[in-house]
Amino acid sequence: MFSIVSLVGTSLVGITCLKITDLKSVIAFSSVAHIGVVVIIILYGVKLFSWAGAFIILTHAFRSSSIFYGRYVIYIVRGTRNILLNKGGVALFPGFALC
Repeated sequence: MFSIVSLVGTSLVGITCLKITDLKSVIAFSSVAHIGVVVIIILYGVKLFSWAGAFIILTHAFRSSSIFYGRYVIYIVRGTRNILLNKGGVALFPGFALC
């Protein structure tokens, strides 16, 4: 039952990410979706999957910090967090293409 609730919640958060135009909110909601995936992995109960969940948590800690920093740099330069107004940002900051 917990895995079904987590799966539905993760899916709804993912769909919400597609509709939001605020960059900071998209990053925060995608972080919630990643944690939901980890909950599903841990509830599944397979030892290999538990290691995968721990790896996702570890990489999430570093990834989210760097993405929030990138969002801050974009906000300072462009003056807005709106995704639609920041189109073409990769041309200005090619290093962010990896993110």
